[in-house]
Amino acid sequence: MRAGFVGLGLLGVACTGAGGDSVEEARGGAPATASEPVPLTLGDFALAVVPGALTGSRSLQLEMTARLNELLDASMVVRAKPVCRRGAKLVTDMQPIDLVEIKNMDAYGIGDTPRLRGLLFADVWTADMAGCQIDFQLASRVRTGATALTTICWKDGAVTTGACDPPPAPAGAPSASEPISVAEVGAAPEADNTLAVTVELDIHGDVHEDSFFVKSVCPVDGVALVDLRHLRNHQSPFRFLAGESLRRAARLYWPEGFGVAGPLDGCELTVGRWPGRQLEAPIELARACWKGGATVKGACAPTTAAPPPATPIGANSVKLSNVLIAGKPFADFVLLDLRADVTIVEPVTWDSNLDEVKIKCNGPAGVQEDTTYVGPANRSTERTFDSAGLHSLAPGETSRVGGEGFNMRQMKAVPETCEVTFTASVLQGEPFELARFCMRNAEVKPGACPEEQERKRR
Repeated sequence: MRAGFVGLGLLGVACTGAGGDSVEEARGGAPATASEPVPLTLGDFALAVVPGALTGSRSLQLEMTARLNELLDASMVVRAKPVCRRGAKLVTDMQPIDLVEIKNMDAYGIGDTPRLRGLLFADVWTADMAGCQIDFQLASRVRTGATALTTICWKDGAVTTGACDPPPAPAGAPSASEPISVAEVGAAPEADNTLAVTVELDIHGDVHEDSFFVKSVCPVDGVALVDLRHLRNHQSPFRFLAGESLRRAARLYWPEGFGVAGPLDGCELTVGRWPGRQLEAPIELARACWKGGATVKGACAPTTAAPPPATPIGANSVKLSNVLIAGKPFADFVLLDLRADVTIVEPVTWDSNLDEVKIKCNGPAGVQEDTTYVGPANRSTERTFDSAGLHSLAPGETSRVGGEGFNMRQMKAVPETCEVTFTASVLQGEPFELARFCMRNAEVKPGACPEEQERKRR
């Protein structure tokens, strides 16, 4: 059972049925048809409440068959928008329903009946959600426009074709003020020292171009460690309507990047949105505090004075610490693992980024050089900071970043020394040096390696 939720109650309550953890399933055998010829005929629907990826959470799994009435190209995908009643609210989602076989639609001919499967309300389904109407459209991953396919109703454990009676139509009218508000924020610890956060958002206007996020600041090893995750707002080809609500879950502080040694506590959670293309300052919607096994509304501590205005990143804007430089041997090559904590000293603008990381190593094969990039630790495969990066941090907050060097497998042995130079830049500007670190015999110290310092003196 999940704990520590603010708002409408506990999330992840076990599904009703024969036993506390039973799975609820309904099937609809008759193919769904539309009034006009459609490229796909959907049928044999099966819905089941299944365990989610987070402890105690649930998702709604949907399976169905699609009969091809015409040939489709590889970009085509079925998308579903469910709207379910939850008390007086209408909770919505939008998800692609993927082919069970790892294929694209162009692999099938007319008359073929591939099976499709997808998760609705991933990790946020609750036992009090019922009376779900699900609309289906066929859309392209690369082109605009979509074709309506059919509508089904899942109610009292049965699937019927057509809209629910009465249909779950939102009664809300678009609001001229803030287009979205936060109804609920909840947090719960996971066994691997990550933090599961669930957010419920009430829609009051058009938000289809906006991005939503949850930002966490937790005290870890003497630093205010930040993780920030986007809350999915992909709506196309549908639209989320005023009067509907969204439920989203995020898992913060993934162990692969953060490596937090113990349970997180005293974490301040901020939910916000970026209007449009995220070039504007984020708008804060709500704060909550995860402390002592409970989530309470509001900040963990009284708000301090407003920070100074953001400026383009400079040499004194950030401080690097807890730098890790280590060789990772594989069968016939060695990668160089890079990690660092980046603490904001002065607020930076949205176009400020960490840039290239220049590496110079010395080992059995002589001197080898490489250039790579580092990014947020929970997305360490990305080349640079995205919109969840430096400009999202307040003074004193720390982001953990990571990356790899020599990922073209050109280094064959663990190096004896490596000098790593971190750089930064403003968008389309020239990179400048932030700091250097030297790894010798697995120990990392700030500054250039001694042999490099000697070379420069000569």
